[in-house]
Amino acid sequence: MREIIPRLAIVIPCYNEELCIESTVGKLSEVLSSLIDKGKISDDSYMYLVDDGSSDSTWSIIEKLHDTNNFVKAVKFIKNFGNQKAIIAGYEGVHDLGCDCAVSIDADLQQDE
Repeated sequence: MREIIPRLAIVIPCYNEELCIESTVGKLSEVLSSLIDKGKISDDSYMYLVDDGSSDSTWSIIEKLHDTNNFVKAVKFIKNFGNQKAIIAGYEGVHDLGCDCAVSIDADLQQDE
C-alpha cells in the first residue's frame, strides 16, 4: 500500500503587516520546503494569507509574494472584520482550495495563548 502524503495549508490572517509579512513568508517557505524534502507533506502544500482589510501596503506585498513564491495563495477582505473572522474565512478558503490538514498562525509568527 502506498503512503499518502498530506497536503498542508497554513492560514495566516494579516492586518497591517507590511513590516513582517515578507519575513514570515520567507521563514514559512523554508519550513514547507524542509517538510516536503523529508516527505512529511506534499509538494502542493501552501500558505493562505487572508488580508483583513489592511490600510497599509500589506496587500501589494502579498501580491508580489504570490507572483514569486509558489507557496503563496491569498484573499483580500474589502474592510477589517477582525482576526477570528479572517481565520474562519481562511479555513473555509483552504477547504475550497483543497487540503488534508490546516493550521493557522499569526502573521508575526507569534501565537497568543
